[in-house]
Amino acid sequence: MRSSSRRVHALAATANAAPKTNHQNNRDIFLLKHMLVIFVVFMLGWLPYYTLEIAGLTAKMPYWELKTLEILPVLSSIIILVDLFVYNHELRQYLKEKLLKLFH
Repeated sequence: MRSSSRRVHALAATANAAPKTNHQNNRDIFLLKHMLVIFVVFMLGWLPYYTLEIAGLTAKMPYWELKTLEILPVLSSIIILVDLFVYNHELRQYLKEKLLKLFH
């Protein structure tokens, strides 16, 4: 199993060698951007409906607007699930093995 942030790097045995504290490899930056995108998708899906619900404005909305607003959390969840399957190699491998075992 890979761990992007916990990779062990060999340190020099000299006394004046200091570890680089600001070193960010490309994978860590990619993961940070990916987490931010998923967070934004989640917030755009769930925040509008619950903000209006807390403010009490959903009771005054027309039916079609309310149903359109209720679709956003569903779309957000679908996007996050698709992202999980696309970017998680271990999950894809596990499901592939289970499906092959099931159908053979």
